[in-house]
Amino acid sequence: MKEATEARVRRWLIEAEGYLELGMYRHARDRLERADETDFLPLERDLLWGEYYRSLGQHYMAIEKFEIARRRKPYDVRAAIGLGWSYKRTGRLDLAIESLERCLAANPEEALLFYNLACYYSLAGMRDKMLACLRKAVAMHPPFRKAASSESDFDAYRDDAEFLETIREGI
Repeated sequence: MKEATEARVRRWLIEAEGYLELGMYRHARDRLERADETDFLPLERDLLWGEYYRSLGQHYMAIEKFEIARRRKPYDVRAAIGLGWSYKRTGRLDLAIESLERCLAANPEEALLFYNLACYYSLAGMRDKMLACLRKAVAMHPPFRKAASSESDFDAYRDDAEFLETIREGI
């Protein structure tokens, strides 16, 4: 293999991400394995490995990679979102919530963290926390109103007056 440079590794990671989006997992894995042979961009590699395993439904492997990424950068939003998503699918809603709450404390401007926390609070039956986070999410990013209107995580609150008021257009 040609001597790797940071620019070359960055290109491999961009290619890996593109292959993941296209569902071309073998090609994505090839690019990620090439990048792993270097010391360049370790956080980005770990995050993409997490996304790779998440795409394959290998949630425990995804958690392992996202946890490594979080250790590299403790309040990385991408790592927290990946961890939350993966923990939810392994039945560890408590850890999904903990991951996002920890990250939100350092990133209070991230609407996606509020939205995902609202989803997890909803699933955990934590209505008041769900509503508070959902209100913040839609205030920061109004398109979350529409997303919440069809998000199955909120099914338990479809008839809740405050939930309906929160997702209603024109608030």
